[in-house]
Amino acid sequence: MPNEETLRFLTVEEVKRLHLLALRMYLEDDNFRRIARLLGVHHQTVINWVNASHAALKERGTTPPQPDTVETAELDELWTFVGSKKNGATSSLS
Repeated sequence: MPNEETLRFLTVEEVKRLHLLALRMYLEDDNFRRIARLLGVHHQTVINWVNASHAALKERGTTPPQPDTVETAELDELWTFVGSKKNGATSSLS
């Protein structure tokens, strides 16, 4: 738990600036915890900001643009590796 020396209070303008910066970082594919760590806020705060922005867009009837076709698809190689494993477990409970 932070002590009084590590707590800081932000102005409304600073919060708005952080909010917009967090949204930009999220749209650039940064994850919530990374954004929170870099901005010095809790990750749940970042999640709340993103959810609030999404709700505001839905209320206005604005939807994000969708591509007509997919140019690049990335698949997870780990799934293929795990699915091809032939032997049983490598550890035991004994």
